[in-house]
Amino acid sequence: MLLPDPGGLSTSSTLTAEKVWWYDRTDFEGISYLSSLSSSPIGDGRPSLAFNVGRAPECLLVAENHLGITDLRLADFPASDYVHETPGTWWRTIPLDRTGMKVDVETDGIKLRRLVCGDRDVVTWSVPEPRTPRFHHFTHDSSHRAPARMASFLCNHPKATGYSFLWDCGLVHIHSHTADEDTAFYQSIRPGSWLHMPVDHGELITQIWQQRSPYSREQSIAFVTNTGRVFVAGVYRRTNQSPFALIERPGPKLSRIYFQTSDDGIGSLAFATAAPKHEYVFFHQPQPSSNNIFLSIDNYFFTSHSLHQLEEITPCLASGGTAVTGLLLHFPGGHRGSVGKTRLDRLGDRFSVTEAPLWFLTFGKRPGGYPYVLEVGTCRPDKDGDFQHMQLSRAGKLEWIWSERQCLVICNGHRSPPTT
Repeated sequence: MLLPDPGGLSTSSTLTAEKVWWYDRTDFEGISYLSSLSSSPIGDGRPSLAFNVGRAPECLLVAENHLGITDLRLADFPASDYVHETPGTWWRTIPLDRTGMKVDVETDGIKLRRLVCGDRDVVTWSVPEPRTPRFHHFTHDSSHRAPARMASFLCNHPKATGYSFLWDCGLVHIHSHTADEDTAFYQSIRPGSWLHMPVDHGELITQIWQQRSPYSREQSIAFVTNTGRVFVAGVYRRTNQSPFALIERPGPKLSRIYFQTSDDGIGSLAFATAAPKHEYVFFHQPQPSSNNIFLSIDNYFFTSHSLHQLEEITPCLASGGTAVTGLLLHFPGGHRGSVGKTRLDRLGDRFSVTEAPLWFLTFGKRPGGYPYVLEVGTCRPDKDGDFQHMQLSRAGKLEWIWSERQCLVICNGHRSPPTT
């Protein structure tokens, strides 16, 4: 029997997958938690976990938040089919043993805090883990310790519209977007540099590449899609680059990809599939036109896209709308591209460029001489002061190299004011 210990100490008990388990609940700060777990009933009307007499389930799912255990469920693998991802809730998966297993429980005198079985459950997951997760670590150091928490995102969702990556001295978070989603999630994630890869209807991720390094600043992941789109989530570097390794070939069906979440960023990725077969394939990282950016000062990122048949532009704005940090580019057939820093909760008004032969970027300078995009539109602004304008059309390739302080835009031989 597992009951709260008034002293807040850990206790142990042996449970078997062939019995009924009873449990009690208690409310704490408006949330329901488990307060006890027992293999014998105490009192009437207690909720229970009943095992099928003919075939025992494969695992016990334990849901917890930072204060205690909120749910228990019996399931088979893949256990993630049984739950929906809920922010703040983390799952441990305990494989069940018919002959009995030793379970350790931590209590605080009011509720059960933690339920584990040996050292197999040190990792918690945003949804229950796959039967045999395949880990890929960004550094050799991270391979020596298990991550505490693994979050996840959905890959190749039928309604996917894109993927966003947060960078803060390293890769921090990955988010998959679907149509009509609520963008309030940005508010619950720490500040940083957002990169966005749109995907079109029917566009699928077919390759995931990883760039390992002992330094988080030099770690990257890259996606390749079935349309030939290539997107790198990582800082722009010219030389001395570590090679990219192919770590996953997602299939056309919906799948879930896992990533470590911690204050130090993403140190590991995990997959529910077998490793891709060894192939003689290479990843060629996109590079911008020749430039004189001093890369050791800021973390710079590079994105680019063809302007051929460009129809509409949606500017992405800085907080308060004081600057343009990036652009969403719209093309015939619903195709989209992105350049610059892109947060989907900070979009400006979308406008057409099909009736105008030219469109313009207006550049200002922040204190210290750092150039940035002040405005974008189809009319050349008539501004007084130290402003420069860049004239663009619906042809050529738009290259956008940017940091949190400044940017360099290159297109058809034209360049924005040089970075400092």
